[in-house]
Amino acid sequence: MRARPANSASNVVTRPVWKERVDSANGFPEDDSEFAETGLTPVPGMRVKAPRVKEAPIHFECKLERVLELGPKRQALLIGEVVYIHVDPSVMTNGYNDMRKLDPVGRLNGFFYATLGEILERQFNDGGAR
Repeated sequence: MRARPANSASNVVTRPVWKERVDSANGFPEDDSEFAETGLTPVPGMRVKAPRVKEAPIHFECKLERVLELGPKRQALLIGEVVYIHVDPSVMTNGYNDMRKLDPVGRLNGFFYATLGEILERQFNDGGAR
């Protein structure tokens, strides 16, 4: 079993590289680079040692806070503190993340993934500036 990292980078998965990102979860030997195996590009973090994925437009750099082992198989849930966020301006509109530009891909269950599909919009007044 691999040692748990003290820090990590969580990268938003988008349609252009979703297959490579799924492939990065394959069971590679410990000394093999997931970057080399998938063709994705590592870039250094600003606040953590873990590399980010260059092709991802949004990255969260995290430091490990604690590990909870859950269920009968003692599956690990890693909880971290986000210490730095990177957002590529190309996926933003008027200072906000634009989901149409981002085109994220989410994991469902098993071998299934989903895109956003139709994006619904309805304005509301929460008292905050927009």
